[in-house]
Amino acid sequence: MDSAAVKRIQTMLPHLDEKQKRLFLAAEVESMGRGGLRDIHELTGVSKTTIIRGKRELSEGSSIGGRIRNVGGGRNPITEKYSNIEEKIEEILSEETAANARDKLSHVGSLRSK
Repeated sequence: MDSAAVKRIQTMLPHLDEKQKRLFLAAEVESMGRGGLRDIHELTGVSKTTIIRGKRELSEGSSIGGRIRNVGGGRNPITEKYSNIEEKIEEILSEETAANARDKLSHVGSLRSK
């Protein structure tokens, strides 16, 4: 791998989001030919499967804009699992702050000591 490619990659990567990185590195691999995947992986530490995914996205015509991750990814809101969570928190806070209702943060110290 030539030094210009190394400098270009090291300069660009910190400024790209996940999808942009995949597509950029996949394009670099394509331009390098044989051994490019290994070289890019060793230089960047990005997994080979991530780079291969980028190659697939490029061949399918994936655009840079739009969502970075698929819809539905990430953690579900806690209110879905515990519908009454807000009531329980208020109950705990009211018990802990009964002596000083103006200081809603006074509960923090008592919870940490348990």
